[in-house]
Amino acid sequence: MPLTLQHKAFDAIDTTDHLLIRGLNALLRCSMLMQYDMFLEEATYALYVGLEASFALVRRRMLVEGYRNPSAYDAAAWIDAAFNFSHESRYRYFEDFYDDRIRALHPESRFGVFPFAPLAVDDCYYLFKNLREVYNFLIFGEVIDRPYV
Repeated sequence: MPLTLQHKAFDAIDTTDHLLIRGLNALLRCSMLMQYDMFLEEATYALYVGLEASFALVRRRMLVEGYRNPSAYDAAAWIDAAFNFSHESRYRYFEDFYDDRIRALHPESRFGVFPFAPLAVDDCYYLFKNLREVYNFLIFGEVIDRPYV
């Protein structure tokens, strides 16, 4: 990371915001675990923490903007508007990844019983990219690339 970008990040991150720190920690942990194929499952689990933190951060931002009790559908619409992206139909905030999280973390769920975590390798890579863009927007207010929400 270029030193100027590093200083920009350090200046923009509120270290007293434990929710933000928890989400960023999940991204950092995932990026370290992704370096080794044998840890992709654990990397994805870390991202699920980052996903949950990002949802809470988006809801927090929405509350400040005057939304009352924003839902996962409202959060998805807010992200769509922030990234100038529209879906033909409305989804919950990162809906597919939430369903994948339930399948992976709950050995028995409404989706059935699985003897192992039913993850695909691209789950980790796509969710990491998506969350990186969401956190970039939440911290810097910048849109570099659009997430696939």
